[in-house]
Amino acid sequence: MKKYLIALVVIIALALIAWRSGKIKEIINPLVTPSATSTPIVTPGDTGNQPVACTMEAKQCPDGSYVGRTGPKCEFTACPVAKSSDTTGWQTYKNEQLGYEINYPKGWYLYEVAGQNIKGFWPKKYEGEGLGVWVDVKPNSNNLSATQWWFEDIKQYGDGEDLKNNSTISNVVLNGISGIEIKTTPNYNGRQSEHLIFSVKGIVYIINTNVLDDSVFEKIIASFKLI
Repeated sequence: MKKYLIALVVIIALALIAWRSGKIKEIINPLVTPSATSTPIVTPGDTGNQPVACTMEAKQCPDGSYVGRTGPKCEFTACPVAKSSDTTGWQTYKNEQLGYEINYPKGWYLYEVAGQNIKGFWPKKYEGEGLGVWVDVKPNSNNLSATQWWFEDIKQYGDGEDLKNNSTISNVVLNGISGIEIKTTPNYNGRQSEHLIFSVKGIVYIINTNVLDDSVFEKIIASFKLI
């Protein structure tokens, strides 16, 4: 009889210990947050995969254009770099029908492609080499952006996709006109080409040059204005 009483006391004691242990866990568990469900902390400038909404601020650049904030740190986009445009004593080609004017040095050739809105300007030293500044004006009935228009235009060329993949595109502002600047890789004669494209009210203006190492050519391009 004594053995049974001892055994009964042991069972009751173990049950009491187990019950009290469970109560302790119930008290402790709510105070502990499992690491698997913890909320990540996002610090400024470290947003991970979360989208960033920048404030709608604008900064005015020296040329009168405006740039906004962009990127993961919401920094202002760089202002366009102004090119030297002192063309004192130069000639002016003005076409009111096409709506633009451009300056070029005295003594340079002015070439007009018959039946097209293409004008070319180059010095005597490049005569017969096709090196110069070319201005082309084309209709843009779908009012595509400058980038969209260029992507559509190069489709007509067999190497259009290669041209697209081997060119760098950047935004540009020229005398208050917003557009894009495209620089291609050097071609067969080792020269790199530059194309400025502006989409304005159903018209596209294209300025091309394959002489990038001459400041005179930069001044010609910088003198381009809509009238």
